Amino acid sequence: MKYSYLIPTLVLIALLGGCAAAPKIQYYTLIPPLADTALANAASKATAGRYAISVQPVSVPDQVDRPQIVISGGDSARVTPLNESLWVSPLGDQVRRALSADLSARLGTLDIAADTAPSSLPVWKIFLTVQRFDAIFGRQTILDATWRLDPVHLRGRRPTICRAEVTVPVGAGVPALVMGQRKALWTLSSLIAAQISGGPPAPSNRPGVVLKGCA
Repeated sequence: MKYSYLIPTLVLIALLGGCAAAPKIQYYTLIPPLADTALANAASKATAGRYAISVQPVSVPDQVDRPQIVISGGDSARVTPLNESLWVSPLGDQVRRALSADLSARLGTLDIAADTAPSSLPVWKIFLTVQRFDAIFGRQTILDATWRLDPVHLRGRRPTICRAEVTVPVGAGVPALVMGQRKALWTLSSLIAAQISGGPPAPSNRPGVVLKGCA
């Protein structure tokens, strides 16, 4: 009879031991912290109140559109989802919110839903399609994206479509990869902000940036 109590106890101890040894999951985000310098200085932007932006849902490649951060070796076709390193929300949402936060800060304006804007409010509608969102462990991140700017109630401005590739060198570790992807998004945001402000999308000598064309 004593052995009948011992077996369940041993099973419970084994289960608890397995739980204790389970790997710890880490969650990551592309969204900049509120203390970011660009965000802190947003209120001082001279463009505040002249127009709003409306960043639309972002399309990302299927191979990286998953909860896990996906890395590649760079020299092969193999990709590896990291089951212990997860995005805190869907990747498309992460990219959209990161782009929205940085553009709002750079331009000193609000990101609003286009269908809720007053009928006369000037709005830039921003559409982003990500072709590549590569994370090559210990080497670099690559962001290849196409964006479209549609001006609404902005006299003299016309729709524009551009594509650019941004490469950022990174160190070892998942946090370094995520920071590299953040920096690539910040750079992409700066290109879009320059166009909205009336400037060229990318200087020809900008490190790590290849402008593939605009129409």
